[in-house]
Amino acid sequence: MIDLTTGVFSCFGSHLSVFAMKEGQTNANRGKKIEKDTGRVLYDAELKPGFYFRNFIHRRDYETNLFEIRIPGFEDRCPDYICLPERLEITEAGVELCYASAAALLLRTSRPLTIQCRRLSGEQYVDDGAFTLYDAANHYGLRISIVSGNAVFEAGKDQMTVCLGAESEVRIDEGYEPVRVSEPVPPFEQCVDARKQDYEAFLHKMPPALKGDEELMRLAAYGLWSSVAFARGNYKRDCMLVSKNYMCGMWSWNHCFAAMAMAFVSPERAWDQLMCMFDYQQPSGRIPDCVEVVKMEWRYVKPPIHGLTLNILRRHMPLTPQQRREAYERLSRWTLFWLDTRDLNGDGLPQYLHGNDSGWDNNTVFDRSGNIQSAELPAYLIQQIEELIVLARELDPSAVPLWESRAQCLKKAMLEELFIDDLPIARLADTHERTGRFSLLPYMSITLGPELPEKVREAMLARLEDPDFLTPYGLASEALNSPHYQLDGYSRGSIWSYGQFLPVVGLLKMGEAGWAKRIMKAFLNCCRKGGFSECFSSADGSGQRDRFLNWSVCVYVIFTALLRQMGEE
Repeated sequence: MIDLTTGVFSCFGSHLSVFAMKEGQTNANRGKKIEKDTGRVLYDAELKPGFYFRNFIHRRDYETNLFEIRIPGFEDRCPDYICLPERLEITEAGVELCYASAAALLLRTSRPLTIQCRRLSGEQYVDDGAFTLYDAANHYGLRISIVSGNAVFEAGKDQMTVCLGAESEVRIDEGYEPVRVSEPVPPFEQCVDARKQDYEAFLHKMPPALKGDEELMRLAAYGLWSSVAFARGNYKRDCMLVSKNYMCGMWSWNHCFAAMAMAFVSPERAWDQLMCMFDYQQPSGRIPDCVEVVKMEWRYVKPPIHGLTLNILRRHMPLTPQQRREAYERLSRWTLFWLDTRDLNGDGLPQYLHGNDSGWDNNTVFDRSGNIQSAELPAYLIQQIEELIVLARELDPSAVPLWESRAQCLKKAMLEELFIDDLPIARLADTHERTGRFSLLPYMSITLGPELPEKVREAMLARLEDPDFLTPYGLASEALNSPHYQLDGYSRGSIWSYGQFLPVVGLLKMGEAGWAKRIMKAFLNCCRKGGFSECFSSADGSGQRDRFLNWSVCVYVIFTALLRQMGEE
């Protein structure tokens, strides 16, 4: 059962999703985002109870091309429904939806209803008994046409309405060209059966669930399966979106978690998930912060955990010679981008230029400046260089000494400058003043594992074991005794999936399996309590912000697979 008040109804490859709003539900329940400068709501308008479907081309303008399914008699409350991967049945209202294909959504109803768009983008018109929308600016088209029964189509400047009679069925087709559909779709029930088979085949590949987690693993399988968007628009290959809820795009480290999860599920797709962001790599080595279907974000980057990801993929799937060459070329340029263009003061340590560069956007490390040197960044790069050395021994042996030298210099600078009393720190790049004393972020340097000096490892483990960091639901992003801690503070106290995964990587390298299990089991408690949310409360594990996010699904799957391998049942 899928909760559409927190998640969405979609399918493998689709660029459409359906969701619900229940009575009394607030913006915060689904994840409101407000533009800092103007106060404008970027997504999640105040919506009435009911059901909606949308595409992803206007992620930051949530009302545009948002279609409301208006059912008479249910103006003030959301009717009861059952949502499975293959079918959404609004049981109380006699309405059903399923996907005929990734690009075609079917809706049939036993009673009259109206489909109303809140605000349209592009040109719209009615012809041949159908409503057609084409947004030339975004090269996007959508068409609603009658399959059976009767419908009245009305198009206006900024609005459109489809009035369906009883016992009617329509199809909603979308694409990145003007949509002209003439071929018939299979019968509704046949489409339901096809999507069920698709999902069950994917589910069969998932790691065995831990005892009592069978339904949660089925939901995780749905999360991975339904997050895939086919290669269209900006997407040059099939990719796994962070969400089809709000964060409808790929971010340049979230795709790494998707790749690592798929290594346990479908290795043939894991490679595309790792390399998808490198499709846009610039000559400088830079990759974009975010790729949406019609837009890209270049103002920021994300941490270089791609070498770490490649290491995990190599352990689960053989790489072809072509893949090894591609990895070496792409990761070399990405590594040199950080080493050569992000060491602005020339002290041998790369730096973030904004909190968003770290993936911990509003963490206290960045309260005084975005120009920050933090211990985890060189730690990520050292691991990336180590992967490059492995590849260079086969592909470019003359480069091995150069990479080894870069890694040694980086490690020396990190240990000398970014550790105090054997604990990792963050500091202002310009003045070297310490910042974010209560932040978990620098502790992600533990991913280096046994490469850290023994006394450093001991000190870090002792600090992370402190209940101010280690809660029953995992490691808090900001220590609970911090004067800056916030219960729902995003990266200022909430629990994040990657804040659990990265320490586990280091702990397993160090042979600290018991310690790693504690963190993994704590995070699984989060998922059992708060679903697959963007982040979680460190007080009770309840979900926060976007309530169905792919990276939490990915880490849940990875941890389940690892615990299974470690003998847990």
